Amino acid sequence: MAAVLCRGLGDICDGLCDALGTVICLPCKACGFACTEMRSFCKSPFALYLAVALGFNLPAVVFAAKNLGRNHEGGCASAASWLNVNAILCFVNMAAALYITSKIVHESDPLVTETVDAAPYIEASVFHKEAKTKTADPMQEATVVAPNKNSLGRSILNTTDTHNDTRAKSFARTKDVLMEDPIVAVYILIGLSYMIWSTIGIGRSASAYGCGYGLAGSVNSAVMCNFLFISLGGMAFACSICCLR
Repeated sequence: MAAVLCRGLGDICDGLCDALGTVICLPCKACGFACTEMRSFCKSPFALYLAVALGFNLPAVVFAAKNLGRNHEGGCASAASWLNVNAILCFVNMAAALYITSKIVHESDPLVTETVDAAPYIEASVFHKEAKTKTADPMQEATVVAPNKNSLGRSILNTTDTHNDTRAKSFARTKDVLMEDPIVAVYILIGLSYMIWSTIGIGRSASAYGCGYGLAGSVNSAVMCNFLFISLGGMAFACSICCLR
């Protein structure tokens, strides 16, 4: 009876210790995951484009959330409505930026697959032939062949060709995503609507003057972020494409 009680108490203590260890280690695991993702983000060639896309679209969402639920009338109501619709378009911009970059960067590269498949695993044995007769000579001589200038030159040229081939495949993958992906095609139409809506925001910002809750400042700041993203987003994306390997 005492052994059963001790065993039960031991199991309860083990369960509590495991649960407590899991809870204590959870922040460390979360921090490690965040650091890993941040390192991957910084190493990505699209880090600049994602920084521009998130940096200029997220504030517009915050401005709209700040004025959400406020009672406005007349021109103030139209300005608030513009701010809410603009927040939806900015959210689509951020989602599209993440989608496009993930499709280009993380899509499997046929060159890498071909390289891996072209090098099968080979189990090497020094005394493979001598194992059957058990008369292996312990002294094995190895012949070292020094690379000559021609072989060294061919190696450098092959490395350069592989780099150029990889870059060409990256550009081809980018072209496929931008030209043939149906989701990107829909986003292009939404992007055109976003440009038109940003132009409309200039007039709505004028009607927001005199409104309460800082509506005029929110609309002006959102319009400024919109045009900064339109002007800098394309350049950042082009620079990211040039950084592809």
